[in-house]
Amino acid sequence: MLGLLKSVAHTVRQEKGCIQYIPTVDIASGLPPQVSDANLVTMIETWESLEALRNHLKTPHMAAFFEKRKDMVEGGSSLKVLQKRSNLAANQILLRFPSFHNGMRIRPRA
Repeated sequence: MLGLLKSVAHTVRQEKGCIQYIPTVDIASGLPPQVSDANLVTMIETWESLEALRNHLKTPHMAAFFEKRKDMVEGGSSLKVLQKRSNLAANQILLRFPSFHNGMRIRPRA
């Protein structure tokens, strides 16, 4: 899966409105309440707008990506579109970033 993601990453990063496009994997941090999953890939994507994200999902390279990935992903994927809250007090911590989060569980290799 990571190889497939890396194969489209350069093209995606060149798209209009793409600020950040990073495939990530869990690490064992020992921090509660984290539950590590070695078979989970999370995409951290930041886009200038929701319209830019929608346009990204319609591109031919993403259509090809989704077709190739369908046999690699177990049980589909989840999607969260998040927005930064700008009215937080100075002593509050924001743990989520204004990103498109796509958690994909990788089918373990046989």
